Formats: sequence, structure tokens, C-alpha cells
Amino acid sequence: MIKKLTPLLISTITTTLLFHGCSSSLVAYSNLKQENEILEIKRIGVLPFINESGKRGAGEIVANIFISVIFKSGVFDVEERGNIERFLLNEKVKNVNAMDIEQIKRLGERLNIDAIFVGTVEEFSGSDKGDRSTTPIVGIRVRLIDIKTGKIVWMVRHKRRGEDYVTAFGFGRIRSISALAKKVVSEVIYTIK
Repeated sequence: MIKKLTPLLISTITTTLLFHGCSSSLVAYSNLKQENEILEIKRIGVLPFINESGKRGAGEIVANIFISVIFKSGVFDVEERGNIERFLLNEKVKNVNAMDIEQIKRLGERLNIDAIFVGTVEEFSGSDKGDRSTTPIVGIRVRLIDIKTGKIVWMVRHKRRGEDYVTAFGFGRIRSISALAKKVVSEVIYTIK
């Protein structure tokens, strides 16, 4: 009996060690695949991310990473960030969360985009120095809003810690806040595909 249990026990322990800490708080809602057949979302814009983290520049850092990763994914054509910012300046928009449906529609018409990503950085702590005493944390919320209807067709909330990627013997830990932010954004965008 013990000889039969030993391989099972070893397998269970190994699996536990490999996946320890791999849990995530990825919560996604997507009606995109059904809606996209009707809406035909091809070209998108990314609004500046709101920073609720308290860490200076976190919104801009995560928005830049988001634009880069979504562009490389090839899922959508991406409008240039400068054109989005110019529109927001002309419309005197100070808070992208306060944009009304008419402003969103004007943005779509002027820049010929089908939908916009609106994001918020909830948590952003750690550094890029690889300090062993701190664990970076990144938490974001992102919504994709159809320009014509103002309807949310996809949204996600995701939070990760650098230690969430630890595998056996402590390998895989992410110590850089930038590397963790890129990983979190990539996981978020993966839910779109």
C-alpha cells in the first residue's frame, strides 16, 4: 500500500510546489466575441490610465506598457497616443472617467476608432532595483467601451505580486516592478484573444 501511495504523494507535493503562489485575482467579463460580430471593433484608442496607486507616474507607465503590448498582440489597430491626448486637450477633459457619451462619440468620429480602453492603476508598489526585501505588486482595472453605444464590451481586474510566479526552489520570482507590470498587462490582454 505504501509503495502505491509514494508516487502519488510525490506527485502531489511536486505539483503543490510548482504552483504555490500561482493564484491570481484575474477577474474578467467579456461579451467581446459575441459583440464584435455585430460591432466590428477593429481600431481602438487607449485613454490615459487613472492612477489610484499613490505611486507617482504609475498611470503613465502602465498605459505605455498597455499600448505596447496591445499593439504587438495584433488584436486591434491602435490609434497613436498623441492624437488621443490632443483630442482630450481640445475637449478640455481633465478626468477620462468623467467623459460623457457625446465626448466618447466625438473621439470616435474624429479619430476613426471603434472602441476605447479606459484603465485604472489600483496598486503599483516596488522598484526596478531588484531589491530582495520588497515584493512588487501591480493591480489594474481595464474596460473596453464601444464608441457608438457607450457600452462596456470587455472588462478585467487583475492583481499580481512578484512572488506569484515562484515555482520549485524559489525560481521565477519577479523582483522588478516594470517586469511585473508587463506580465500583468500581457495576462490581461490575453483574455481578449
